[in-house]
Amino acid sequence: EYIYKHFPRKSLLDYASMVENMTTRSSKKDTFIFNVDGCITVHFVSLLRDSGAFTPEEANEYIEFGTLNVMFVLGGRSIGFISNHLDQKNLCSSLPRHPASEGFIH
Repeated sequence: EYIYKHFPRKSLLDYASMVENMTTRSSKKDTFIFNVDGCITVHFVSLLRDSGAFTPEEANEYIEFGTLNVMFVLGGRSIGFISNHLDQKNLCSSLPRHPASEGFIH
C-alpha cells in the first residue's frame, strides 16, 4: 500500500503481485506464494529502484553487494539468539561456560 501511494514507479511490486495471482489461480490449492521474505525483498528493491532516492547505478550496486541478505542473516541469527535466551530462562539454566584454556590455541 505504501509503495502504491508514495513511489513514482511500482514495476517490481506489480510484477510480483501478478506472479502471485497467476500462481495461486492456476494451483488446485489456494496456496499463498508471496511470502513474507519475498514481500520484504520486493519492498526494499522497490525502494532502491523505484523511489527516486537512488540512481539506477546506486540501486544496482546495493543489490549486487548483497545488502538485502544482511537483513535476513541478522533476522535469522537474532531469532536464534533470542530462542536460546528464552530456552535458558524457561529451563532455569545458566549460560554454559567453558574454561578460557579451552578457547585458546597453545
